[in-house]
Amino acid sequence: MHLRLLSSWLLASVAVTCHASPLAGSLQASYELSDALETLRDEAVPVLNRRQDEGTSASDSGAANWAIAPSQSGQPLVWEKDGCTWTVDSRYKFDSHMEVKNSSWSSRNFSSTNANAMYFIKSDTDIGPAYFNKSQITIDSLGLLRMNQAAVPANSANTDAQSAQIVTAWSDITYGSIRTVAKGTKNPGAVYGMFFYGPDVPHYETDIELVTLNPRTVHFTNQNDTMSNSTETTLYGSSTISSWHEYRLDWVPGSVSFYIDGVLRENKTQGVPKGPGAWYWNAWSDGGPFGQGPARQANTFFIQSIDMYANRTGLVCGK
Repeated sequence: MHLRLLSSWLLASVAVTCHASPLAGSLQASYELSDALETLRDEAVPVLNRRQDEGTSASDSGAANWAIAPSQSGQPLVWEKDGCTWTVDSRYKFDSHMEVKNSSWSSRNFSSTNANAMYFIKSDTDIGPAYFNKSQITIDSLGLLRMNQAAVPANSANTDAQSAQIVTAWSDITYGSIRTVAKGTKNPGAVYGMFFYGPDVPHYETDIELVTLNPRTVHFTNQNDTMSNSTETTLYGSSTISSWHEYRLDWVPGSVSFYIDGVLRENKTQGVPKGPGAWYWNAWSDGGPFGQGPARQANTFFIQSIDMYANRTGLVCGK
């Protein structure tokens, strides 16, 4: 049985600090990603084994872009719903599920709140924040979400580094298993992020980040206001971030596990976040040392699908 889960995009204003980047207070034009049908609590759902070829049939919109099915590496995803609980991979129990891909993306009008807020960087000298602009996010004819980071020309002072970001409408997430199938262009100077951020002190965060300057490297980080635990891994073979990969993060009590294409690459027990908070995806550039931007050429972060299981502190079963 296939669940059709819808999504909506709304303007939000949220302050967040990204790994090694000066983005605090600059997220004035984020989008919210939500499951319009909530958790489908009243619908009985049988055990589902995701097919090896899911999303690759010729009849699918954008079939040529489904270069990797998440289950092709590692074990197939198996989930079961019992009342208000999803059990994932026979290990983790979550009370909420959201899946968006292909035709599930949809658009809504955006609020004008903070739409005119502008942040500048002096592109050749000063470090400054990215400017998250809703116009930098589109859904193409193949059903792919495109998060664009605009080029910043050389020798151009007071130029905005226009970037893109989405955030879940769920702001009460505590623990989750999140899988993002994505790829990005690799012009130097940009960063693609997939991460949890808690708005309360000490601002817990757990990240998967891709830096275009080193397109074969993936960064895994747990951090907060007082500490940072960051490691790197290399994509297998000659693969780079410009190829489709499934990036998965499992956050449970006491640990965060990071996977690429279904293969466990890192497990962290230090700096494990404490919720609640929201989940973010972004493509950004600035003058900081982590991304080593600003990017002189434009970049695009393509998201093919997001499959999220989460526990939400504000959710009451059956309500």
